[in-house]
Amino acid sequence: MKFIALIATAAAVRLFAPKGLTKKGLGDFKQTMADAFEHCDTDNSDTLSKDEGIACLKQAKVPKKYWGMIGDALEPYLKDGELPATAGEKMSKDLDNLFDHIDANGDGVATEKEARKAGKDAGLPEKEIDAIIKLASNFVWNNTN
Repeated sequence: MKFIALIATAAAVRLFAPKGLTKKGLGDFKQTMADAFEHCDTDNSDTLSKDEGIACLKQAKVPKKYWGMIGDALEPYLKDGELPATAGEKMSKDLDNLFDHIDANGDGVATEKEARKAGKDAGLPEKEIDAIIKLASNFVWNNTN
């Protein structure tokens, strides 16, 4: 589910936003993701292997309990088991579309409340939404209501 993709990938690079995620913050996040990809592609193959991805998660100090969720979120973008650099453009468009979907009131800020509603509307169990929001609150939102 692409809702999880936004939260999980944001957690991987530790994006902070005080009142919610803004369009500018999303743009900054996407640039940070591109920079992280370059940094993590240690063999300069223009792909990230699972080993390179795990090494990056360790370096970013992302708790291991979230690695599976991050891997699941990136699954649609993998080619032959690796994340190609070319996936960035598709991922960027998906994140823009997702942001617009979550930002239900159109004010340019995706808040925790809006993210909870989007998760509920997508049919996620409340327990899973709580886990995603907890993950996100550690990395994306800072006590947003």
